[in-house]
Amino acid sequence: MAISLLKQIKNIEIIAPREIINEIKIHRFEIARKAGINQKIFGYFLDAILKGIKIVETKETIEESLEYVKDEKDAPFVAACLKTKASFLMTYNKKDFRVKRLKKIGIDVLTPPEILKKVRDRYCRKNGDKKKGSPSKNDF
Repeated sequence: MAISLLKQIKNIEIIAPREIINEIKIHRFEIARKAGINQKIFGYFLDAILKGIKIVETKETIEESLEYVKDEKDAPFVAACLKTKASFLMTYNKKDFRVKRLKKIGIDVLTPPEILKKVRDRYCRKNGDKKKGSPSKNDF
């Protein structure tokens, strides 16, 4: 859900390392089975999610990214951030990243709820609202 909302906001580009996209495609049948949905529906769902996401080649930055992760399986995410000069990395597993090191180079590691809160707070500041509102895609 967070990805769908973020894709609608101007000035936010969602990126993903090619390795992860390939991994999802390789295991798509298992993912669909575990999710309890048929493969065709999962294919439509995956296509909808991937539409508008920039796929990033990370070979050039993968070595450098290793100093920012605790498990090398997470390195492609950091490598994609390094290559694109991303300002944040979205994950539910912050413990897998060296958050303070990434912060020093300008990359915040945030959970989806934390990112959505930042977007909401930015919307409220921009519009002078004290109450919490829901930004539309035209607000940014």
